[in-house]
Amino acid sequence: MTPLFLSGNTSDAFAAGFCGIGFIFYFMLIAFCNILAIAFLVLKVLMIIDCARKRFTSGGEQAIWILVSLVVPLGSLIYYFVIKYPDSESPGLAPRPMKNADSV
Repeated sequence: MTPLFLSGNTSDAFAAGFCGIGFIFYFMLIAFCNILAIAFLVLKVLMIIDCARKRFTSGGEQAIWILVSLVVPLGSLIYYFVIKYPDSESPGLAPRPMKNADSV
């Protein structure tokens, strides 16, 4: 029996090879999309925590940013670049600084 690549009909071998390569690229695409989705989910949770801990000038502004982060698909990125990134004193996951008893 002669190998398939030495026989006159090589289209079957090429088709099988392209199916294998296509499967590998498809699997890599699905894996990349899953990793990206997990990264966005982690970012969304971190930005909601940051927004809940941050002291805004009004309570309504905080509620609006939490809703934007929850409802808008890229709302956590919007919150990060508009509110968190410019503010160097944003609490993030660190404990809030204690207020002095004298200043109250």
